[in-house]
Amino acid sequence: MRRRDWPRRLGQGLLVGLAVAILTGAAQAVGLLETLQLASCNYLYGAGEGPGDEIVILAIDEESLARLGPWPWPYSTYVELLNRLEEARAIGIDVLFTEEDITGEGVAALAGVTHRLGNVVYPSTTFSLHLPTEKGESYRAGRIVQTLPELRQAAAGVGIVSVIIDKDGAIRRAPLIVQMDDEQREAFSLQLLRIALGLPSQPFRWSEGQLVIGGQLSTPVDDHGAVLINYVGPPQTFPTYSVADVIEGRIDPTRLKDKIALVGWMNVLQEYDLHNTPISAGQRMAGVEIQANIIHTLFHYKGLAPQSLSHTLITILSLALISGLGLSWLSDLRFGVILGLIFSAALGLAYFLFTCLAFQSGTLPATLYPFATIILCYGGVIAAGFFTEQSERRRVMQAFGRHVSPRVRDEIMENPEFVKLGGEQREISVLFSDIRGFTTMSEKLEPSQVVGILNQYLDGMTRVVFKHGGTLDKFTGDGMMVFFNAPSLQDNHAQRAVRAAVEMQEQARRTSKARGDSEWAVEYGIGITTGEAVVGNIGSADRHDYTAIGDTVNLAARLEGQAGRGQILISERTYQQAQDIIKARPLEPIKVKGKEETVVVYEVLGLNS
Repeated sequence: MRRRDWPRRLGQGLLVGLAVAILTGAAQAVGLLETLQLASCNYLYGAGEGPGDEIVILAIDEESLARLGPWPWPYSTYVELLNRLEEARAIGIDVLFTEEDITGEGVAALAGVTHRLGNVVYPSTTFSLHLPTEKGESYRAGRIVQTLPELRQAAAGVGIVSVIIDKDGAIRRAPLIVQMDDEQREAFSLQLLRIALGLPSQPFRWSEGQLVIGGQLSTPVDDHGAVLINYVGPPQTFPTYSVADVIEGRIDPTRLKDKIALVGWMNVLQEYDLHNTPISAGQRMAGVEIQANIIHTLFHYKGLAPQSLSHTLITILSLALISGLGLSWLSDLRFGVILGLIFSAALGLAYFLFTCLAFQSGTLPATLYPFATIILCYGGVIAAGFFTEQSERRRVMQAFGRHVSPRVRDEIMENPEFVKLGGEQREISVLFSDIRGFTTMSEKLEPSQVVGILNQYLDGMTRVVFKHGGTLDKFTGDGMMVFFNAPSLQDNHAQRAVRAAVEMQEQARRTSKARGDSEWAVEYGIGITTGEAVVGNIGSADRHDYTAIGDTVNLAARLEGQAGRGQILISERTYQQAQDIIKARPLEPIKVKGKEETVVVYEVLGLNS
């Protein structure tokens, strides 16, 4: 793992997380991309235990039309059907009887059997539902279409079959109470459940997001009395029988005993009473099946309550902070981008499982923006890390690009904390080099010639320094200061320094020969010491340099001043660490400025090999 500034990295992750949370939370609060929000929850539906067998659908399908005659059927057909359903618990006829019988008679017979059974519910509908403006007000019906008065009077109940179409065209909600003229009417599904459950006729109670019917049946509703339909499966999930099979006695009567039987259009060729739902996945669902799902939702207390905005915002903030902190930590590991992707996928899977559990417990959780938070946090942290990395690279390049070799620079890039203001005590080897006789030569040449010659020699010296892993601290006129073992650690830094010095002398001779400088042949005077020094970025926050300071540095400068043309002088400690690779001879101890005692010095004659 690369060393990093942990407070800064974690702070960066928190800032990214907070920024994403503010962005997605605001989008959630104002309802941005509402259609996509609605559709993003569709995967939650249909994962329950199935429809059970309390509700059956008697389909007016193509087979029935072929065997019982074309539509519209005479009312006598429905009389035959109802006579076959005498043992049903409750019967819902999801067909509007708005005109007299095609035969001119039959209404009285249908009304008679309806009254005799005492458990038949007929529908009413409206061409439009008007959304109320005040919280606590129910939906208002526009133009109303009702079943014939004779049948309404004979029925055990009449209910509204209208549903609410969301912005994406899908049906997710159904009003359980609708304001019709001066009275409130119950939904078709509620009327059937009153009969099926034997609920008393006392009116409903509606308060604090709950609708209570008959003092027993309770379900969560929205601010206007609509229930979220908890679909149990795709189209044709409920037990379904053809009306023709029922009338002709092809269905065992026990299959219909004590059932809630719904009669309606289904599986016909013409596009009639078909609707989009969150679970139909491109296959539209018949209206009678939607009514079956509403009844199932209420019958099994499976009503859904949307996750509150405050809980959604808390969820978004929690996911953002977890993502920001986790990703900022993982980004410092090897393969951090891949590990971060795995982490985000795992967090997304965890939230996916949470949403499924929440849905099963009766809460419809928010999905779009929580998942978007995880995705955006991953992208944000990766982007922030990338830009931070680029910024660090620029800082390193500015601080070290001209001081070290590309290899050493790359090592520093892996440890950018070296660039911070401050220093550390470390043993280093320091090399000072100066061109001997350059002042005399420069007096006899044009300034432009002097600069060209100096640049040529310094360029060769710099290449040698970088070759041996040295750090070029500064140019000192016609010389340079170099140190080894910083910023990257080098076990053999003294040997590196001596090898570099020997090669610098050889480089100078080759350059002079190539230039034909026989009159002013260039040679260097070099001094090398090894010892403790303070190394680091030294200066102010606005202006600082990576350098070394201390007695070891001063002594190297003094030895370079004592060295003659082509001479390399090293300190005793340098000799002890490099003696295996060099040929050297001791010189008389010398007196240097700043030291009371004489200093032991060796002259490097060459390398052993």
